[in-house]
Amino acid sequence: MTDLGGRYRLEASLGRGGTGEVFRARDLRLDRVVAVKMLHPDVAADPDARRRFEREATTLAQLRHPNVVGVLDFDDAAPAPFLVQEHCGGGTLVRTAAEAPLPWPQVARIGLAVSRGLAHAHEHGVTHRDLKPGNVLYGDDGELRVADFGLADVLRRTVGEADITEGGARVGSPEYWAPEQAAGLDVTERADMYALGCMLYELATGALPFEGPDRIEVGMRRMHEDPPPPSALVPDLPPAAEQLILDLLERAPERRPRAADVARILAGDAPTIADADAAQTTRITAEEIPETMVAPAPEPPRPGVRTGALRFGVIALAVAVLLVGVGIAAGAVVERFGITADRPIGTVAAAAALGVAVGAAIGCFALAVLALWCTRNRGRSGSALLRLLLAVTGVFVAALAAAAIVWTANAWLTLGVRGLWGEL
Repeated sequence: MTDLGGRYRLEASLGRGGTGEVFRARDLRLDRVVAVKMLHPDVAADPDARRRFEREATTLAQLRHPNVVGVLDFDDAAPAPFLVQEHCGGGTLVRTAAEAPLPWPQVARIGLAVSRGLAHAHEHGVTHRDLKPGNVLYGDDGELRVADFGLADVLRRTVGEADITEGGARVGSPEYWAPEQAAGLDVTERADMYALGCMLYELATGALPFEGPDRIEVGMRRMHEDPPPPSALVPDLPPAAEQLILDLLERAPERRPRAADVARILAGDAPTIADADAAQTTRITAEEIPETMVAPAPEPPRPGVRTGALRFGVIALAVAVLLVGVGIAAGAVVERFGITADRPIGTVAAAAALGVAVGAAIGCFALAVLALWCTRNRGRSGSALLRLLLAVTGVFVAALAAAAIVWTANAWLTLGVRGLWGEL
């Protein structure tokens, strides 16, 4: 087999992509098995590209974490630049995903390992861009590690976006793309969080959030639709787990939680985590995965459209109650003192009816806001309380509408009978 730099002997090809190839190799100096990733010669032909690749490889070498496949060496003296990384011989998460749906404790422990690796890389300014089960490996020690971390981003900036193609299509896995990635927009670390959400969804339910033979159609759905709630496929999924997954699958990147926040939730820092012992390790073996429960706590509400909508709905209800009170008080005056020729109180009667009607209208608007809120939060753990509030508000608004009709009819009938139309 080929020797690289007199130190690494290539033993077998492990995979080939549009920009390079991965080999199992032996480190002749330290007598250990490693993985070697080489750029294709045509990609490496540009001297400027080689320099940028080396600079980015230096950045990747700073990632030292139990849940990240580490870079051990880099060499630019060979015909093509290559990275030397840890060898992970335990297979990939693809094998585990094939057994889905998995119990949530198992999914949570996998998510904990991946989110910790993501958090470490994001802290160093490295974005994966192609996170998927095939890039999450079981190490020889049983530890889950994220592989190819930052390589897609390195290649994009090294050889250019247009060159990272296979048959004219961007390299990557569209099943796990974030909406902004599918639209060809700028990608940040929040795209990795969407991919993590897709992986957790798949592991928990046995299905992807969006599936179909047409990748363009799937991409369009991803940009304009919310995924089906995981509980529709797995009814016994813990509500907090569903909320976490749906938060990760938010279409707006800024509304997705950060990797460090997800890791804290899954590790048990939040008060509702059931088992703190599960937070002590993220080691997972391919043969046996502990069934310790790790129930993630809901993320604190983030300021945004939905929070503002609920706040506005509460204010609208308060104003409605106030106006109804004014209308009832005015109606009581009419009932107490009556309407006479020398007491032009027809205007007061009309005001009473108007107050109730306006209160009903504002209550209806609040009802619409709450309905929108429930729609936007379908499948979330808090939606049951919102549905209850929606039902109570509906009864309240119906009573207001009936009162508005009665007060209005009574006021105008009274004015007509007593000949006081002119007073208005």
